Amino acid sequence: VLSCLREEEPTNKQHVEMIRSMCMFHGRMRRYQLFLKHSWRFHHASGYTSANIGDPNCSSTKLYDAIDALITQQRRSGGVRRPRDLSACIDPFLQWLKTNGMDMDNTPLELQANLDEGCGLIVTKDVQVKDKFLEVPQNLILSTETADQAGIGKIKAEPIQKMPSVKLAVFLLLEKNRTPKSFWKEYIDVLPRSMSLPLFWKPKELLALKGTSIYGQSLQQQGNTLMQYLHIRKAIQAQQKKDLAMFTYEEYRWAVGIVMSRQNYVPVNGTPQICLIPLWDMLNHDEGVMTTFYNQEEQCTQCFAMRNYKKGDQMFIYYGERANAMLLLYQGFVFSANRYRTFTFFHNILDDSDKFKKAKEVFLMKHKLKPNNLTAQTTGEVKEWRSMVALRNACATMEELKAQNAMEDPVGQELSLKNEVLATEKFLESIAHIKEWKAKQYPEAAEFPDTLHVSFAKNLKEEEEETLVMATEQLEAYRSKLRKRERKARQRANKKAKLEEQKILASACDELD
Repeated sequence: VLSCLREEEPTNKQHVEMIRSMCMFHGRMRRYQLFLKHSWRFHHASGYTSANIGDPNCSSTKLYDAIDALITQQRRSGGVRRPRDLSACIDPFLQWLKTNGMDMDNTPLELQANLDEGCGLIVTKDVQVKDKFLEVPQNLILSTETADQAGIGKIKAEPIQKMPSVKLAVFLLLEKNRTPKSFWKEYIDVLPRSMSLPLFWKPKELLALKGTSIYGQSLQQQGNTLMQYLHIRKAIQAQQKKDLAMFTYEEYRWAVGIVMSRQNYVPVNGTPQICLIPLWDMLNHDEGVMTTFYNQEEQCTQCFAMRNYKKGDQMFIYYGERANAMLLLYQGFVFSANRYRTFTFFHNILDDSDKFKKAKEVFLMKHKLKPNNLTAQTTGEVKEWRSMVALRNACATMEELKAQNAMEDPVGQELSLKNEVLATEKFLESIAHIKEWKAKQYPEAAEFPDTLHVSFAKNLKEEEEETLVMATEQLEAYRSKLRKRERKARQRANKKAKLEEQKILASACDELD
């Protein structure tokens, strides 16, 4: 959701000025100089995936310590309202929905806060598959357009201008602490107080992710969020000429987590926008099919049951095809029954010495394939895997590249038997390399706290190892089939050559006669 801030390196003077603007409110310049030093080093250091966050001398560890110190200092300064008990907020929220146009009488749902998943929706009567059970009107959908109407887009901070999700997060935070009361207060009051996203994990918990596909991304996510906060807070102070006691890093990170874990694209006024959809976003995930749609004519989001439900059951929806690594990174959970098991890892597909590299990069860009990562799958035929398209491209000769460029949809399309063998072997080599790398990354004899977050990390680690084993087995089986085809092709070629030789000998004998 939140892409990495890629910008020119600011001078130390600019960064000191940014921190000084925060210190006008918080004081203690030395603490913030330390904070600046480690945040800068962390944000621009190479190799997030190799950061040893368990080492007290590691820059990443020092950054997290500095963030904890910042949060503690900002808490002491006050200014942030303590949330009400969640159970006391549910009835006002449901009444707010009804008052503002939602047909609650025909919405057979009850919001409960003490489920295994946290909050969730329980059906209050039997619901049949394909029944419409929820309809949220557009005026209750919180979108980036809503944020623009409130003037958030006028804040001259690069993250807000470039990333709609950041704009929505800033709006959410300002509305949470708005005086007089915000129109969205009842909705904001029922949003989760805490989340299981790696963005909120402690360093010892994050260490349990080391060696998984999202360890580096989790650290980078924290660095990105921090840099956004520094830029935005400085911009708000400069434009409003006042301190913002409630605009703390802890509160901003909470708003980012809410948007990251609950955002969806909705065509508001014909334009797809990142949105938060009250009540609908309380539905938890289960395997099934997508059953949520936006009705343009009625200007509302509608949701239909993906199976039969009995009164008292929890209602679920299907979030879509997402690997558990992405579910954990962006939604904060690992789903044990996930049928979409993949493992995406960094790998430079193209050879720098390839004279057709530029042309191949254009092809990959055209088909939305990345030149620096591969995805191992466990379902579908190997020849249909999208990463095989990229590897065929990497191994292609000039003639094969021309043929591939002419294809409207290159998925599942062989270029030649030789090319297919090379692509498959390259895939197997890259998986063998990543297995070796992962084994070296796992912390040796590390003691992890017994927390839900650590259990998520361990489950993800085990699943990714199983995924690589299964993908390797499928690739090896596919390579065996290809080699069998090669042998048959050689046999046919040899047979054809012998027939040609016999014809030549027969012709020579005829001439001698």
